Amino acid sequence: MERRSRLGMFRHEQGHVFPVTEISSWRDNLLDFAEFVGGQLLALSPLVAVALIYTVARLPQADEQRLLWGLSLAVLAFFLVKALFSKVQLNWPAPAYIGLLILFAGQIDGLTARWRRLVAIGMFSSVALLSVALFPRLIGLSPTKAPFRDLRLWQTPIAAVAQQTQTDPVKFLLVPSYHLAGIAGFYWPQRLPVYPVAENRRFSQHDFWPGLEREAGRDGLYLATAATLPWRVRDAFAECRALSPVAVIATDGKILRTLYAWRCADYRPVVWPAPATY
Repeated sequence: MERRSRLGMFRHEQGHVFPVTEISSWRDNLLDFAEFVGGQLLALSPLVAVALIYTVARLPQADEQRLLWGLSLAVLAFFLVKALFSKVQLNWPAPAYIGLLILFAGQIDGLTARWRRLVAIGMFSSVALLSVALFPRLIGLSPTKAPFRDLRLWQTPIAAVAQQTQTDPVKFLLVPSYHLAGIAGFYWPQRLPVYPVAENRRFSQHDFWPGLEREAGRDGLYLATAATLPWRVRDAFAECRALSPVAVIATDGKILRTLYAWRCADYRPVVWPAPATY
């Protein structure tokens, strides 16, 4: 069991660098690559990214700096290659920037006045972009179309769903995605185990934890942002009953999302699809 767990952890980390099971068209791969590169530039701010590239494009003279330079670029190169074949999350190459930013900071004093102004403008633009992302109404942008909208307004709606189960509590939660698993586990009023059950989900830490087989005979709740109860979930229980949907209203009165939930009784262990990707 321990050996299998270690093997799974290795394959999970391997999948952060090389594609394991993902199959996509070249069009999808190119779009993912462009999204990855664009996301990296925006994360640093475009101007700071240009200044960073200009500064670290040449091999440093000191041996210590060369080691840091080489390791950082190697990590970044790995993820650039992976982005050509499969999806790479924005934060995965973050370790590469630690070393590169250290090298960059050590050379700022040696930059020309023009380049130092460029860096200052870039840093200011980063603060401005972050302010807009966190407070979209500063520029009249609706919260329903703003960056980070998927991270907003979860606590009260999830509490409203949980309130509908107070007279007949559930013992665990089922969700369609890794993203929603974290949100549901954090905001649900009681501490309950959460299980992602989507057919196309990726391998995650949930696969190392105790599985759904321990919930046999218990009642659970399926929580989603789509109005359809998957047939696999329906067939895994003796009965599923839809709860009242909860609309999430943004500050401008528009609907940001709607939460749908089904209370399901008497879980009967079934074979769930294995993770599709790492």
